[in-house]
Amino acid sequence: LTQSLMGGSPLSDERVNQIEEQIRARDNEHRQRQLEEDNARRSMGDTINDLSHKLKNEIDNNKQREEEERRHREREEALSKQILTMQQKQLELQQAIDSANALGDQVRDREQQLRNTEEALELLKDHLMSERNEQTAMQQER
Repeated sequence: LTQSLMGGSPLSDERVNQIEEQIRARDNEHRQRQLEEDNARRSMGDTINDLSHKLKNEIDNNKQREEEERRHREREEALSKQILTMQQKQLELQQAIDSANALGDQVRDREQQLRNTEEALELLKDHLMSERNEQTAMQQER
């Protein structure tokens, strides 16, 4: 068969062994390359899967972070509104205290005026009593 394929003299056993060895070596190289390519494809697939998972996790983390930031902003806005409300109430309370203090000052001023008037009346009464006593004394002398 070998002779008919080659169209010539029969091959020696050594040459046949050599050719078979070369064929096996090429088959092994081919299988090795296939194995390496399969491994490379598998490795690439694993890498793509890993990157895909990492990207999905990063997207999920970003969404979670954005949601936390949104809630934080909402809390800050709510606190700002509460602070403004409290500042307004504090201003109103301070105005009420100022009004009460002004009324208290007016009451103290009026009380002082009343005491001054009472003292003046007491002095006038004493003066009038002393004049009456003098008149009575003068009438008794006459």
